[in-house]
Amino acid sequence: MRGKGHLFVIATMIGFLIAGPHSLIITGVWIFLLALAYWKRRLRLIECFILFVTSVFFAWYFPKVEMIDKPPNQDFVQITGTIQQINQIREHYSSFVVIEEQTDHLIQINNFSANQPSLVSGATCHLTGEVVLPSQATNPGQFDYRAYLARQNIHYQLNINDVNQIHCQGGHFIGKGVELRHILMDRINQSLSPATASWLNAITLGNRDGIDQDYIELFQRWHLSHVLAISGLHLSIVIMILTLLLIHIGYLTKERSSQVLFVFLSVFPFFTGGSPSVWRASLVSALSFFTLFNQYKLAKHDYLSLSFICLLIVSPQWIYHLGFQFSYLVTFSLILSRKLLKRLTHPLLKGYFIGALSMLVVLPLQIQRFYYLNPLSLIVNPLFSGYFTLFVIPFLFFILFAFLLFPSLAQLLDVIFFTIHEPILKLLLTIDDHLFHPLILGEFPRYSLVLYYLALFMLMYALEQKNKPTCWLALISILIIVGFQQIKPYISPFGKITMLDLGQANALVMELPYRQGVIIYDLGARPDFDFVTASNQVYQEVIKPYLYQSGIKHIDAIILSHDDLDHTGSLDYLLEDFSVETIITSYFFQGSEQILTLIKPTNIKYNKVKAGQAFNIGPQSFFVLSPSQDWGNENDNSLVLLTQFANMNWLLTGDISEQVELKMVQAPFKYHIDVLSVAHHGSASSTSAPFLEQFQPDVALISVGRNNRYNHPSDDVISRLRSHQISIYRTDKHGAVQFLYHQNKPHGTFFTFYP
Repeated sequence: MRGKGHLFVIATMIGFLIAGPHSLIITGVWIFLLALAYWKRRLRLIECFILFVTSVFFAWYFPKVEMIDKPPNQDFVQITGTIQQINQIREHYSSFVVIEEQTDHLIQINNFSANQPSLVSGATCHLTGEVVLPSQATNPGQFDYRAYLARQNIHYQLNINDVNQIHCQGGHFIGKGVELRHILMDRINQSLSPATASWLNAITLGNRDGIDQDYIELFQRWHLSHVLAISGLHLSIVIMILTLLLIHIGYLTKERSSQVLFVFLSVFPFFTGGSPSVWRASLVSALSFFTLFNQYKLAKHDYLSLSFICLLIVSPQWIYHLGFQFSYLVTFSLILSRKLLKRLTHPLLKGYFIGALSMLVVLPLQIQRFYYLNPLSLIVNPLFSGYFTLFVIPFLFFILFAFLLFPSLAQLLDVIFFTIHEPILKLLLTIDDHLFHPLILGEFPRYSLVLYYLALFMLMYALEQKNKPTCWLALISILIIVGFQQIKPYISPFGKITMLDLGQANALVMELPYRQGVIIYDLGARPDFDFVTASNQVYQEVIKPYLYQSGIKHIDAIILSHDDLDHTGSLDYLLEDFSVETIITSYFFQGSEQILTLIKPTNIKYNKVKAGQAFNIGPQSFFVLSPSQDWGNENDNSLVLLTQFANMNWLLTGDISEQVELKMVQAPFKYHIDVLSVAHHGSASSTSAPFLEQFQPDVALISVGRNNRYNHPSDDVISRLRSHQISIYRTDKHGAVQFLYHQNKPHGTFFTFYP
């Protein structure tokens, strides 16, 4: 089946789909397509049979992802295992994976001790520590680390806080090679400037630990992450340099040089971190050299297809790896576009085309992962990709070879690289500051993914055939598919209220039907290590991903109940990333001066309200019940609001105590509450019996952290709620809680992130 290697890739992916849901339907469609190909005489019967067997094999072979939610039987254990993989080694943290001797289970080891041991792949280790489940997503849009590890067949972690609890010895020859890599990186860090050393280690040795996290996020925002990963381009440069050295300096024949390069390619992935893109590039190149010895020629896509299947046989879990997906998508697309590339004679135009195509082909997967599109990256991305291709990557490999052979020359090259590279990075930062205006698209459903790739294939085929009408049709189709994601919330009659799980902090996001308004009541955070300032962890891991996943960029109003970190701590971070129209607090909000200072350079409005007032945000009305006086403390001065969704009355209470509740009970007007946002995380100082008897809520929402030191929610509060037959939703048990309703229908439905 020479020239038909791509069909095996298709069969492999069909096998992956058969292993998931709707297996019978997918199998039936696959059999129909194979039968159609045989009937059209595109494939022989034996070829159809081989492809079907391939799909069945991989349907059985791909690992089934199992989520383990039960904690281990023992908290503190001793295990013996062999190091399979080293993830990170930093000054105060290291992470590696061992296969346990007794059970053959994979366990991730997290070492938080001040000193780090010498780690070698293949070493046998005796370990003592606390065994825990990996952290799990509890909110929509949040990265699920437990699922991420489960796809690698890792279900438990062992946390170690003392280096004396790690005793390792031995290691195989591959591990020794990895150890040499770490020694080389240490020498580079000691000999070259920190800036150059960090980029040199990342680009040539596959270790990005030294690159500032801000730069990694910057490259991610502009869809440039691929330049930080060792790929076929990097390997091509290495091969070119080695070929030059072997033939013109070492005086070897081409055949002998090919044999040396074949051996080099066999060990190169181990020495550069072993990422999927490195393995793909090395294996394709090694297969190409191998055929030189055997005089057996294959098409380029056959080499790529063969490497795809080989790597999945060795590491089937890589099918879930974004780097693996990106690497093969980009490479296949470039091979299929080789006729177009031949037409482009100017190197800059060819480089721009490669950069633009690489971005377009992985764009849906990036939207699925990060929920946004940066339109200007279509211009900026190819330019900076070209800069890395033509200068950074070859120059850094040149520095590496100089460092190994002529250390003094490496010092000079270090200065040259820093002098050129730093201004370019600053230019990208300037562009990011002024021109980063992402389109927040939200979730990219699977049907949109399929339609996008069909339209992209049609575009590339039409370009190859020079069919302008079809080109325009395909391009417009891509714009419609992506643009529909942008307008979808504005044509939806459904509204959604979400109580996010922030731990011991509050945030309630209200999304009105037809995107008539987005309102947030409180924006909490956790305290940083000093217990005074707010950490950005909750914002970066929960709030921002949720808003992005929901396709939210503009927020009509942020309502802050009172000035405590667990209710306002994420405000500063959110204002840097989102457009906000209005901030609303009570007259007794103590952080008013800080808010005025914060919004002074912006057009954000700041309104204060008091008890007895009503205000509207779009079509949504709010009535202020409290505070009617200065209670002398922030909690009791919480802004208490009454509003309505789907003909149901909602009461938002902040952190008020029983004395404020009694004041509300004594108010002359009476009303029924359908949904109560329970005050102060369920503290015993709130949610009193008279309060519940007066308002008779049907549903109680409690935002509370797991195993918090305050023992919230109070057992007394839970007992009182249950005695009134009130349905209870709490974030520590259910994760995020959402209420979905229709614009023209009464009532709605509550959903929990945990079933």
